[in-house]
Amino acid sequence: MSLLAILSTVLALLDQLPFCDSQEHVTKYHSTNFVPSLEDVQSIRDLISDRETQLASLNSEIFQVDNVMERLRAARTVLVKSRTHVEGSLRSHKTLVSAVRRLPAEIMGEIFIQCLPCEHYIRPRVEDCPLLLTRVCRSWRTIALSVPQLWCSLSVSLQKATGHSSSPYEAWLARAKSLPLSIGVIVDDNDALAGVMKRHQPMNWLRPYITRCRDLWVATTNGNPFCEVLQCTPSLERLQLTGCRLPNEGFVISDTATRLRTLCLRFVGQDVESLATLNPPWARLTDLTLTFSNLSGQSFLRVLQSCPLLERLSLSLVSVNDADITPIRQSGCLHHPSIRRIEIRVSKGFDILLDGLTLPLLQELEVCFCGRDSGAWPHSQFKSFLIRSLCPLERLVVRCWKKLCPSHLVEYTEILPLLQARM
Repeated sequence: MSLLAILSTVLALLDQLPFCDSQEHVTKYHSTNFVPSLEDVQSIRDLISDRETQLASLNSEIFQVDNVMERLRAARTVLVKSRTHVEGSLRSHKTLVSAVRRLPAEIMGEIFIQCLPCEHYIRPRVEDCPLLLTRVCRSWRTIALSVPQLWCSLSVSLQKATGHSSSPYEAWLARAKSLPLSIGVIVDDNDALAGVMKRHQPMNWLRPYITRCRDLWVATTNGNPFCEVLQCTPSLERLQLTGCRLPNEGFVISDTATRLRTLCLRFVGQDVESLATLNPPWARLTDLTLTFSNLSGQSFLRVLQSCPLLERLSLSLVSVNDADITPIRQSGCLHHPSIRRIEIRVSKGFDILLDGLTLPLLQELEVCFCGRDSGAWPHSQFKSFLIRSLCPLERLVVRCWKKLCPSHLVEYTEILPLLQARM
């Protein structure tokens, strides 16, 4: 008998199963101390006999159903296994006629490029592109290794790239062929590493690649490697130097860096009263970020004077005194012809700074007042600045302890109808 026939027989038996209803007229006495009479005892014993017969019959039926269910489960297991096999076969055959197999290698390469991480400097990890692409199949590996754009960005930890450990990094960068590179160099300046670096000189193998860098980031604690890596950088367009403190002697960017336009210096443990020890090509910069524990107002003004092409400026943490802008006041306001965006964190003196500036092309201004003693928003100075500059300011972001008055915003929008302010 087939499984379906057995199942039909069992279902038919369900209609014949006995049910307990009016026969159990003594159930109302179950929770009492009722003592049945002799006639009731005989009736109860007859009912017990019937129930034992019914129970034996039900146990037999349940046993049959259990057997059927066991066979059904086994049959389902076989069917699921067969379905999995068919699905795998279907998937395999669909891939044979998939359009991706007919795509030229050039288009596949462009798709691979779009799969790269959004990081400026790619960390070499097997679970991320581009290394992940080389582990899919032989065809993808061949294509991935032949696309230089996949390998022109790299984050290098010098702690892992000393001695023979540099080989994987060199193999990675070699696949970029002659393309400009984006390299992030992370230096762990602990005492244990210092001896290893002195013996193996990891910068030696890295230096030829740095000369091809279009985008370079060096992160260190004391700034020692800066002078080594900035000697010959003819392709450099973007430079980031980060750490705790600058080297005592400062640093000099080589005259060969004629393409440098973006500079970012972040040294959170450094006070800067003067930028004299720094010698980047100020006059060519269009994007500048300076982050120090304290940056004098004099340094801020020197940046504006030294960078006539500057369009985007981010500064932290600026502290301005009256003496800082006295020379500017004597000759009138400092007029900068090209700056479009300023992001500034101020500890004090923003009102003094506004009195000395005229920025006719400013479109975005973001100001953060750090410290409760930074004072209230300098409304009159800012309004005078807007009238004097006649700038197309569209976005104003202010973060301070005291909120701007709504009436102030009304006055600003009367001057600049397109202004959007956020507090």
